[in-house]
Amino acid sequence: MSERRYGFFRCTKCNSEWESSHVYCKPGTKEEYYKQECKECEIACDPYHVEAIRCSLCGQSGSDCTCTSEEKMEKHIDKDKPHRSDLCLKCRAGNPCGGF
Repeated sequence: MSERRYGFFRCTKCNSEWESSHVYCKPGTKEEYYKQECKECEIACDPYHVEAIRCSLCGQSGSDCTCTSEEKMEKHIDKDKPHRSDLCLKCRAGNPCGGF
């Protein structure tokens, strides 16, 4: 079992940076199960910072958020951005994130 978190990544080769809401950690820790690949260098990278996923409307995490799914969709900055399963080592290991 793993907990979904939000992670900040930086490639150790080209210094590209990205963020992902698809970071899966061992329960109760910030230790990730799967790396993500840099789209420029194709190097597997660990997040340099991991935090709980928070609602972009109210700032609460997980079950503390009381916003409706409709409210969340209205405020989502990039709702059409696909999950890059080709760069996700969890998806490539045969454990898909769900295509969010």
